[in-house]
Amino acid sequence: MTKQLWIFGLAIGLSACGGGSGDASPSIGSKPLTSSEIKQRVEQQEQTIRSQSLWFIDTGAPIHATAAVADNKVFIGNDEGNLFALATDTGEIIWQLAIGSNISGDIVAHNDSIIFLTEGAELIALNIHDGSDVWRLDTRAERILDTWDYHNNHPLIVNNELYLVSKSGYVMAINPNTGELLWEKNIGERLLGRPALYDNTLSFASETGLYNFDINRKEINWYNDTTGYSSSPAVAEGVVITGSRNAYAQAVDLQTGENVWDVQHGGNWVTGEAIYHQGNFYIGTSDDHLLESINAKTGEVNWNIDAGGNVFARPVIYQDKVLITAGSAYVDQSKGYLTVVDFSGEVHWQLEATNFLNTVTVEQGVIYTGNESGYFYALPLE
Repeated sequence: MTKQLWIFGLAIGLSACGGGSGDASPSIGSKPLTSSEIKQRVEQQEQTIRSQSLWFIDTGAPIHATAAVADNKVFIGNDEGNLFALATDTGEIIWQLAIGSNISGDIVAHNDSIIFLTEGAELIALNIHDGSDVWRLDTRAERILDTWDYHNNHPLIVNNELYLVSKSGYVMAINPNTGELLWEKNIGERLLGRPALYDNTLSFASETGLYNFDINRKEINWYNDTTGYSSSPAVAEGVVITGSRNAYAQAVDLQTGENVWDVQHGGNWVTGEAIYHQGNFYIGTSDDHLLESINAKTGEVNWNIDAGGNVFARPVIYQDKVLITAGSAYVDQSKGYLTVVDFSGEVHWQLEATNFLNTVTVEQGVIYTGNESGYFYALPLE
């Protein structure tokens, strides 16, 4: 299938800061849109992506979560706490549950379970076949409202242990098969996103900086406060890279926590989560709408492209492509973009729809993603 490459411009008359102030209600000029006008606009925005999709369903509420694929099913949750198990080939609903609390982080598949954290701070494992409970754990995190915080924290599973950082300030290890809390440590401030594990240390972000934690000693190795409010880090080439609201993509030494290099973005927050691939980090930014490729050793920017909007997602590598989503952090259900580029930064294709603020999942050449329209899509990569 041939996709149309969209050439676009996205102008937002707000100060460049990555978060912003002012009324976030959709409007034309100074007149707010009615609910029927918003619905009509969303329907118009979704027409192209629907025509390109293999299948789609309406989940009934905005989607900020990242899907998981297992057992020929794709699992997705929405902001109203509804969870769906869908057939990967047709989109048919196999089972669905009302969880009762926003699901907006990563859904992770492990053996015969899917595991995710709700806005109510409950870590839940469900059976992939029928949705029955495997276990539940209260992580005791309070929901602290932040206008620009679109995602619940994400679990990380490595070597049959689940690691989680919580907004209550705890870093913890959990048995992913039973839900047993193996250990926990109170760091003392709100922790964000998903940790990165490397050589028996966890690196993770907070509201004030970046931590590195020894999982054997259960002690902090170092803390770097120059990063400020940070996004989920990536670790490679002896450095930890994170984005931050201080407008830097910043690398610190894995062993010492000392600054190694940074890439400055004026007044624009670096809000995306970082990933690493073959010598380069990839990360997205907010008001300058960039997806960047950065040399891991030198901090030199290899290339950047206009992603079309504010990036709060994690880039995804699939074969020889990088996928990124973007949307408007200022206007609900505004225009968003799904972009696919190659490793040289050349745009392969781009689709326009309603706000994309989640990370996509790619499995066997099919992209699974939802957006703030509430629709969830299966799209061919090629």
